[in-house]
Amino acid sequence: MAGVNLEGIKVDWVYQQLNSYIDETKAVGQSTANVLTPRTAPSCGRASAIRLTETVRPILDRLYPEWKSENATSKNDEFKQERDAAQRLIARWTAAWRLRRCWAVWTTPRRSKPRSCIR
Repeated sequence: MAGVNLEGIKVDWVYQQLNSYIDETKAVGQSTANVLTPRTAPSCGRASAIRLTETVRPILDRLYPEWKSENATSKNDEFKQERDAAQRLIARWTAAWRLRRCWAVWTTPRRSKPRSCIR
């Protein structure tokens, strides 16, 4: 993540796309009262999930190049790899932002540090 160049990236739009993808492709079990199966389907429907994936994959390729090797596929959840990668990218960005914020706080003279930086 440290080497990712965010120049020209609309970070707010990317966050929105990733969060929307995670929410809309949430896996829903396909078992019924008569049939028990580990198979899942995206809550938004497969056709919509495919369209959303075509937006998210280029984002992941650009901002998280190793996403395919770091996130497992699933034979029961077609969109798991992309959804996990989107969650991981958001988590990394959030952690990096918090660290930068707290580092700035820690390196400036103050009497007390915000509680969010003390944990």
